[in-house]
Amino acid sequence: MLSNVLVQRFIACSAGFCLEAQPLPLAKQLFAAFVHYSVLRFLYNCGRNIYVIGWEGFADFPSIKTLLAPRVKKTGAAESPEVRPAATSPSLSHAEPFSPPNRDINSLMARSASVPALGEYKLGPGFIPRPPERPRRTFHPRTVRAQKIVLVAPGVLLVVLQVGIVLATAYCSVPVSRDGISYTAAFCRGPVPDPTNRLNRGLRFTFFVGFLQWVTAWLRLFPTWHAALYNDGQWPTLCMLLILGPISGVRFLVWAFLPAGSGITQTLWILRHHDIDNGLVIMWMVWFICASFVILRPSCLDLSGWSPHIFAGDEWKRFAMHLKYSFIVPIMLHFARGSLSPGVGFTHAQNDLIVITLAYPMMVMGVWVFSFAVVAFPRKKTAFLAALLSSGAAAAICVFAEMNSLLIVLVVWGQLVRKQLPWFGSTKRFDIDATKKMEHVYNTYRKHVRRVVWLGGGVIGSFGLGMFVLTAMAVAQEQIDWYPDSIFVESKSHNGSKSQHHSTQVEHAMVNILDLKAELDADGVPVSTAEGYRSVRMFPEYAVCGQQFQGLSMMDYALLSLTAYWEPTAPDFQHMQEALFPPWSTPPMSPRVVNTSRSTPEGRRGLYWVEMEVPEYNMTVIAVRGTDPAKIVDFVEDIRMWTEPVVLQLVSIVFPTVRIWPQGTVEMVISGAHQLLEYFNYADDKWSYVALLKHAEMVMHERRKRVVLTGHSLGGGMALIVGAFLNIPTVAITPPGVYQSIAKHRSLQKRQGRVPKMPVDSEIAAPHLDSTASIHHQSLSLVVENDWISAIFDKHTGMVQTMTCDRSDMALQLSCHMLESTLCHIHHHCGDHRHRWNTCDHEYRLHATILEVGKTAAKEGIAFLRSAWATSAVIGSLRAYTYPIFFLLLFAFVRYM
Repeated sequence: MLSNVLVQRFIACSAGFCLEAQPLPLAKQLFAAFVHYSVLRFLYNCGRNIYVIGWEGFADFPSIKTLLAPRVKKTGAAESPEVRPAATSPSLSHAEPFSPPNRDINSLMARSASVPALGEYKLGPGFIPRPPERPRRTFHPRTVRAQKIVLVAPGVLLVVLQVGIVLATAYCSVPVSRDGISYTAAFCRGPVPDPTNRLNRGLRFTFFVGFLQWVTAWLRLFPTWHAALYNDGQWPTLCMLLILGPISGVRFLVWAFLPAGSGITQTLWILRHHDIDNGLVIMWMVWFICASFVILRPSCLDLSGWSPHIFAGDEWKRFAMHLKYSFIVPIMLHFARGSLSPGVGFTHAQNDLIVITLAYPMMVMGVWVFSFAVVAFPRKKTAFLAALLSSGAAAAICVFAEMNSLLIVLVVWGQLVRKQLPWFGSTKRFDIDATKKMEHVYNTYRKHVRRVVWLGGGVIGSFGLGMFVLTAMAVAQEQIDWYPDSIFVESKSHNGSKSQHHSTQVEHAMVNILDLKAELDADGVPVSTAEGYRSVRMFPEYAVCGQQFQGLSMMDYALLSLTAYWEPTAPDFQHMQEALFPPWSTPPMSPRVVNTSRSTPEGRRGLYWVEMEVPEYNMTVIAVRGTDPAKIVDFVEDIRMWTEPVVLQLVSIVFPTVRIWPQGTVEMVISGAHQLLEYFNYADDKWSYVALLKHAEMVMHERRKRVVLTGHSLGGGMALIVGAFLNIPTVAITPPGVYQSIAKHRSLQKRQGRVPKMPVDSEIAAPHLDSTASIHHQSLSLVVENDWISAIFDKHTGMVQTMTCDRSDMALQLSCHMLESTLCHIHHHCGDHRHRWNTCDHEYRLHATILEVGKTAAKEGIAFLRSAWATSAVIGSLRAYTYPIFFLLLFAFVRYM
């Protein structure tokens, strides 16, 4: 999607949309370039860190174990060899209550007034000596500092994040007025400050899950924490549990069995439920952080149950398993509670689960980077100074670059902080890639994962390269203004003894030959209207045969869609109208072209459509052209329009549950991805259908005309989207599906205030009936089986009529997708109720055309080389040596081969 945004900006500027803008100053260009670099580097770091965290979880968090595990202090070269915990130690299973688990190791420390820090345990009989070939380094006090930071930093960051959401909600809930006029800040119009919004709820639950994992680790590391607090005299801290515990239990029961529902605020004890949740979670976080500072004192650490044996093999595996379960169990409980609740339902529960699943890796990555960043800074003052300087510089850079959204400022700030680490004496990395230490254990898995990552990167790179090449070709075509005509019409007629014979032949893209034939009597009346005339229609008929939509049949809409492929300036344009809509039609139909997209500012750059008035039915039909094979920008628009549904289908191969996502879930994922791009100033908001949308809206409201949209292929998909937004009838012929791809367009139009609501009865109709519902009620799609363009790009919606393909043997070569083939198929099975044509024949000669074009190109190429050979002075001077060299090479080949 990011490549799509860059492509549409490149096309817009190259085609002339940004020629009127003043050139940016050099300083502004540099600032903007740094902002884009920061955003791209941030996305890269996110992917890399999530990859590292995934391997950390797979390998039971070796980096955390490395930082938390106590180090044995070296007391002498001969007396203190490196040690390791015993596999089975009696002292591990005979620990007395409220005492250290290993009395043999800590007997001296229990008698002393000061207990050593986390990394200063002495040797004891519970350890087995190891040969001293690799003595460990002497313990440094900074190691203990790193251990304490890793223990406390996650809780501190979670408190900051939770308080940030509370402050954002409180700030946006207070009305702001200026000069007596109330207004809403741009930040408050987003989803984060709204406590009933799904993103806000998902973030709060994600932070709560992270807090549960931190508490799980905390309780495993300090199993007798209550003894430490009791002996230290922390009575107020312990008494807080008697208040928070019952209130939290009651709130959990209400949350589990009496859910408020999606988007609904529930009042409990005169307080809103989300205020109670935020208050309880923050108080619990603060309590555990305060308890951590107390327990980490030397006088309390020994009584808290801290033991180095938890870092042994099986103990640490159980520790890591508890961390994983503390994530899985709350998530599944949340999903089950939502699916079984009448006020939530499966769709909303699925959406909440996706939001939490996407937000959780970002939260873990934030905790990971924050903890190691704090470890990397050697002094607190330098850390504060670096953050302060970076914040001011980030704000200034974003203001000068005119990209001053809050998210971009934070990204630039993080990049500046990362760059300042070496300036303040930090020699450590921002993150710790411990996966290198376990390559020898998980080498096979890592090789497979690397191959998958490289394969995915290659696919994405190939996609971006292909889009770039197509874009460059489209821009070059726009600059030279070379758009050859690809469709032609020719009519013939001759008079017989008793009848007149008329033939109309249409040649489209050199491979489609459509031949329409009509027979008239001596009075100019179609023979098919005569009494006793036997129809040549094939049976059985389709459900749409004999049906009229807004007064027109499927044959009429197919001919109108074919009309859109002619340019209004083409010499045979008027002849085409007379040929496709002959005067002998009974009942008559004579559409008249009144406007085209060439009259709009986009001209050739945008989507082509033609507006026709049908006076016999007092209606306006707007026919939208499909993909023009001679217009490269149409192929770029096809890829941009249907990128997300294709990506979801590819993802569903690995995750089959994606196939059961409801429409609300798909819309949330696609629109959320585009909103995220918009936050990073990469809004994908340049679409070719916008001019059609504005024009159709103008015709409806200003001219008071009844409007119907129709189109083939890309034009049909565009017509379905515009028809859904304006709630007008649409007939699409072999279009790609738009059921999922309409989500991004609906989100864009909603942010621009251009999504009209359907007039529904609030008592009996759902309040969410909008463009997605109108596409069900107002659209008809004609789909041909074996047409892979209509099948793979997206799902179809509304009324869908599926027809068979007459040339299934060439379905891969798009024979089933051609409009001319579909038109003849409709004529064969449904007939023509206006008696325009007696027969309809279609010929698809792709292979013959390719051979003919190849022969012509070869002839022209040979002629060009001969002329160049004859006119070149250099070649002419060497011509005398040509034949001797040729025979010499021939002799060498025969002699030595």
